[in-house]
Amino acid sequence: MGECSLYERVTTLRLSLVYGPGDKKNLYRLIRLVQKWPVLPVPAAGRFRPVFLQDAVELVGEIARKGLGKAETWVITGKEEITYPGLVA
Repeated sequence: MGECSLYERVTTLRLSLVYGPGDKKNLYRLIRLVQKWPVLPVPAAGRFRPVFLQDAVELVGEIARKGLGKAETWVITGKEEITYPGLVA
């Protein structure tokens, strides 16, 4: 029987900012801040691709069906790239 370390068989999932039903952090907090404060500091830099919760769940399921046990890294993002200023505008 061959030997391999656990780390040689780990599939890593790296999710972008996730939003959707039940979100009480991330975008929810930002929305609350925008509603509460008339002025909000906004960083000029920074781009990200938020992913909708259901899309992330479907992708994770698809990856699991393909079979785990490979040393892979998946970056799960949404399709649209947005900036932080664009998000709060």
